[in-house]
Order: sequence, then structure tokens, then C-alpha cells
Amino acid sequence: MSAIFVGNLPWTTTSEDLQAKYGPFNCQSAEVVIGKNGRSRGYGIVTFGSEGDANSAIENTNGNDMGGREIVVRVDRGKTEPTNNNNNEDYNFTGTSLYVSNLPWATTGEDLAQLFQGAVSAMVQMDKKGRSRGWGTVKFGAADDATNAMNNLNGTQIEGRAISIRVDRRA
Repeated sequence: MSAIFVGNLPWTTTSEDLQAKYGPFNCQSAEVVIGKNGRSRGYGIVTFGSEGDANSAIENTNGNDMGGREIVVRVDRGKTEPTNNNNNEDYNFTGTSLYVSNLPWATTGEDLAQLFQGAVSAMVQMDKKGRSRGWGTVKFGAADDATNAMNNLNGTQIEGRAISIRVDRRA
């Protein structure tokens, strides 16, 4: 069994419309893909009993006008993987920066620098009005120094709040 992708469909196209268009090519099923909102996603999948029928449909309908739109017809590639490269590999990751959360609102970058002895830099993230967002980052010269500081200071109480520390994966 072979399937084709039919894209750039008008939003009003139904599965029955696709079935009617590809019926002469011996299609077995035709379905317009519907999104979570209940509307057409603008493409459909049509299946055929043979690869020859599918190829004939591609050759004879690719670029045709359907409801005022030029449709794109090709072999269906199946579900594709997202392209956002969410493979958790960050080539800029050094392991030298820590993310520190649950900070009291009055905590400053200088306060963090005093707490994290040996840090290269320390900053508290501020909002547009200059108020603390309750978290900050602390950078060290070496990953081992950052790991030691995290292990030794995680849960430390500052003004009655237990801070939470983890390695900053974005730096």
C-alpha cells in the first residue's frame, strides 16, 4: 500500500472532496487531517493499493488548482520528528554556571557573591521594574568548583527561605 501527501488544501476541503479527486486513480482512502481545534490543517493523506496508482496520482495532480489553490502532491513521508533539535545537547554547556532559585526578594548579586565564595560572577535576575524575580545565576571558573558549591549550599536558609541550586543547562 502506498500513500501520498496532498498539501496546500483550502480550509473548506473535506475528506469526501479528496476521495472524489483521487477516486479515478483507485484510491482506497482519503482523509483531510484535522487539528485539535476541529479545523483542517490544510493537508490530507490519500492511500492507494499500488505504488503505480500513487505515482500516477502524483504525476497528474501535483500543481493542480483545487478551490483556488495550487496543491502540492508528493509521496507521504509519514510522521516527522520535530525540528527544534530538542536532543538536550547544548554545545555551549560548560557546567560552570549554577541556577539559584527561591531567593528572598531583597537578595542582591553581591549577596550571592558573598555566599558563593570563589565565584567569578553572581547576578540576581530583575524584572522590567527593577525588582528581583527570585532567582539568579552564579558562574565559576571550573565545573568542579560549581559542583562543590551546589552540593555544599543547596538548601541553605537565607532569610527563612531554603534556596534551591542546580547546574544551569543554558550556560
